[in-house]
Amino acid sequence: MTDVLKPYTDAAGSEKIISDTQLWLERAVIGLNLCPFAKSVFVKKQIRYALTAANTADELLAELESELNLLANTDPSKLDTTLLIHPQAMTDFLDYHFFIAEVDALLRNLDYEGVFQIASLHPRFQSSTFPRPSLICPRFTLLSSRRFCEP
Repeated sequence: MTDVLKPYTDAAGSEKIISDTQLWLERAVIGLNLCPFAKSVFVKKQIRYALTAANTADELLAELESELNLLANTDPSKLDTTLLIHPQAMTDFLDYHFFIAEVDALLRNLDYEGVFQIASLHPRFQSSTFPRPSLICPRFTLLSSRRFCEP
């Protein structure tokens, strides 16, 4: 399931960004078993790839809120995870890093703490434990916490 949110003017470019994200998910996240839950929702086609042309923190926060509400109001057997891809917003790693506090506040304000988890990835993220990710653009992964509570 794919959607282009805030309209992208370059249709071919948006298709490439989404297909690159799908390939990254399949090869890196699932292929390297970085997330034990990814394969299941991938195989069941319960992942939404949402691409936004948001340019500002406020626009991106609004897109996040919309995606969280969509997940909350959709049957998890149909939609369980959203990859919100935002190549034009929060491209600077420090801005992105500090934006995470706003994302956490949004979860609290919407009473979604414990309901959803948000994993964030940025192409410039590095640590001594993990290699630099092979990402073209930053993204947030919105995960339903329902699956973490199931036996």
